[in-house]
Amino acid sequence: MKADKDAEIWVKETLKKLTLREKIGQLLLPILSADSANPLTVGEMVEKYNIAGGHYFGGNKEQSFIFTEALQSKANIPLLITGDLDRGGGDRIKEGTLFQCQMALGAADSEDLAYRLGKAIAVENLAVGYNWTFSPIVDICAIRDHLRLIASIGEDPKQIARLTVAEIKGIQDHGMSACAKHFPGDGYDDRDQHTTTSVNFLSEKEWWKKSGYTFQAAIDGGVWTIMNSCIAMPAMDKECGDPKNPRPVCLSKYMTTGILRNKMGFKGVIVTDALNMGGAAMHERRPERYLQAFEAGNDLLLFVFHVGEIVDYFEKAAKDKRITEAQIDVSVARVLTLKAKIGLHKKMTGEEKEKRLDIFKASPFKKDAIELAEKSITLISDSKNIIPLKLKRGAKIASVLITNREEEFNASVFNKYFTKAGYEVIPFINPDAEMMYDRVANKEFDLVITGLFFPIQWGWSAPRMHGPYVRSLMSGYYIAHPGVRSIFVSFDSPSRVFEIAAMDPFFATYGASPSAQEAVAKAILGEIAVTGKVPISLAGFFKIGDGIQKKKK
Repeated sequence: MKADKDAEIWVKETLKKLTLREKIGQLLLPILSADSANPLTVGEMVEKYNIAGGHYFGGNKEQSFIFTEALQSKANIPLLITGDLDRGGGDRIKEGTLFQCQMALGAADSEDLAYRLGKAIAVENLAVGYNWTFSPIVDICAIRDHLRLIASIGEDPKQIARLTVAEIKGIQDHGMSACAKHFPGDGYDDRDQHTTTSVNFLSEKEWWKKSGYTFQAAIDGGVWTIMNSCIAMPAMDKECGDPKNPRPVCLSKYMTTGILRNKMGFKGVIVTDALNMGGAAMHERRPERYLQAFEAGNDLLLFVFHVGEIVDYFEKAAKDKRITEAQIDVSVARVLTLKAKIGLHKKMTGEEKEKRLDIFKASPFKKDAIELAEKSITLISDSKNIIPLKLKRGAKIASVLITNREEEFNASVFNKYFTKAGYEVIPFINPDAEMMYDRVANKEFDLVITGLFFPIQWGWSAPRMHGPYVRSLMSGYYIAHPGVRSIFVSFDSPSRVFEIAAMDPFFATYGASPSAQEAVAKAILGEIAVTGKVPISLAGFFKIGDGIQKKKK
């Protein structure tokens, strides 16, 4: 990870001026919140401990801009402001463009769109003060009940490598750092690292062909940072210990330094995943956990709590010769080099910064989100050739949404599109199953569209539809009258068809963004061609590359 001459000089001179305690601060990435900084304010935490930066959960554009600028003004060394920004500006900024999840890239299979997504992530988020995105995910969606599922691009390592390298370039060409995650590769376990140490079950030989392949591609493609996870790798890691309760790679020197740094040749910044997650926390107490992560070879420690206590603990470890100041210097030099590559060593005028917010007035990335949505919508089944829909104007459509996230999604964009097209839409969310059956049986509607939305939720360890909401489906209302047609849309996983095999026709959208809702409505009505191909397999239902192609009406 090289920088230009001016940047190299800045890195050397900055490092030379730092005390040991200031250097230790440059290893730490706490959450930028009042709770995390307590009893200090966030600004006081920045000033007192010289932290490298921190993780910000966003807000509206003005709030985010004011917050990040205020923190940068307190910093002796410019801060890294991180976020999980996988889906564009709309992931963390209220006014930003929201793309679908990454699996949409796999369904559209377009390196150009992957690059444009990367550009959108960088430009919109830089505008409000972010400078480092924890994306793209280069994990493989290898099992049906993988918890991240549509957050991954797909199942084919070569496709994942092609598309994520394009996305990395899109991000880094436009001044933001990308981050390939989650080393050594998620997607082989249905457990959740937030609550336990999950496992990549591949043999060493298979790992190099699959998960190792995608990470090596990211490294060879020039990614500046890699996230080291709370996932264990028993087949490779000589330090994993008890295979029933294995230690994660983020605490393993063998995997972090031996494999990722030395064997794979990664020279950039290695950041841990959140060290407050059960996958790491169950193995060591704070602050010993943080120290062991540093000893393993990680440069930056994510979600550290009680920053002052951690700085004291590391300082004592250095004085006791458990770690050396030279080790700390190597990591701090990498962190400073990352900051220089982003351009944080250069001063920007206040006027230049404020002009960045102009991007939200008429973002050029809306059209990219629409194009990705339209090219990725996948028709998985249509045995009766119902699509494109032939339905007279004025017909009544029951739009039924089954979801456990009613507070954040109501399919309003989807429903409004059908209303604008001249249909009478009657929306339902988690209706009583028998009531719905009776109304369909009485032919109160001409068409029933059932939407499903059960997105990833950390800590739930429940990739399938779950809870009392699913009772809304129990009656089979969708087949209650032979004269009423029925269409199904999954606003998250294409694997929902495994849970309700009767769904036909069945569309997958890979996310519930406004552009995805509108695109699937257009696809149902035949206003756009349907070209998406599912980038994962599901035994007995579909193979990688399946997808019924339909021409525009």
